[in-house]
Amino acid sequence: MFVGSLDPVSNQEDWQFSYLVWDTEADEFIDISGCTITITMRDQETKSAVLTGSTTGGQITLPSDGVFEVLFPETDMNGVCPKTYDVGIRIASADGSRTTQFIIGTVQILDGIDTQ
Repeated sequence: MFVGSLDPVSNQEDWQFSYLVWDTEADEFIDISGCTITITMRDQETKSAVLTGSTTGGQITLPSDGVFEVLFPETDMNGVCPKTYDVGIRIASADGSRTTQFIIGTVQILDGIDTQ
């Protein structure tokens, strides 16, 4: 599990990042092809979700073996107030028998500058 801070992102840009899911003991990718992966960004004070996404919703994709990519477009980010939020990512196995908390962290949303 990763615990810590994700890179800051502006509320005037796409928020896009990817992670590799790797088995250090076997020294190989973990097959996540049938897994359900979810992300929640929530307000630290109210604990209410600000952004949510998943593999079923299309915000999370699996571009290659053992890799997942998260993308919230600028249109989603425009509505996010600048401050620090909690972020969690979970991975559920294809058969639903196991769920792993992959990330518990924070992300700082910066007040982007738009000239239009």
